[in-house]
Amino acid sequence: MRIFDRYVKHDCQKMDKNSEIQQKIFLAAQKLFLQKGWENTSMSDIAQEVGISRTSLNYYFRTKEQLFNLSVNNVAGKIIPKVNEVIAMDLKFVDKVILLVHNYIDLLKENEFLPRFVFLEINRSPQFFIDFFMSQRNEIDFSAIHRQMEKEIAEGSLCHFSVSQLVFTIPNLCVFPFLTKPLLDEVLPIVQEGQTFDEFLEER
Repeated sequence: MRIFDRYVKHDCQKMDKNSEIQQKIFLAAQKLFLQKGWENTSMSDIAQEVGISRTSLNYYFRTKEQLFNLSVNNVAGKIIPKVNEVIAMDLKFVDKVILLVHNYIDLLKENEFLPRFVFLEINRSPQFFIDFFMSQRNEIDFSAIHRQMEKEIAEGSLCHFSVSQLVFTIPNLCVFPFLTKPLLDEVLPIVQEGQTFDEFLEER
């Protein structure tokens, strides 16, 4: 059984019956993981963020890995339902892409550390994210996307390209500004007088 499956199924059941303190621990852990990454976040850091002892933390969550898996699963849980909702809409393919981009940008605005976190963690532990993708691959209806693309390509309203290009191009174009935000905050007002990062995103 893959690492992700082994822990997350158990932890999600545990969170179904969570208490207020469990929720506080989980939110603190997610915040620290996104800001600092796996390697720079310790169980002691999480306990300190919540304001409890390390012993109390271990009573609710025994390992850092459990909290990390829950954090990744929770972020994915915000993305996947929105993607499926858009896929199911009676819209042209291009309109669906536009809506997906808006939803993705909104998520990144709410979680500004997410792009850097994913970039660092994929390089640190690619197998974890491979396992994660494999566990989630049936949650998004890729076949429906493919069918609509083929239909509109055959009708001549869409140029030919692959689903894999779509899946990786949209996130890459959305994520890059967030990865370079410290630079853009300084450069944008010079390149286009007074322009803010949020204005740049809307324009983009």
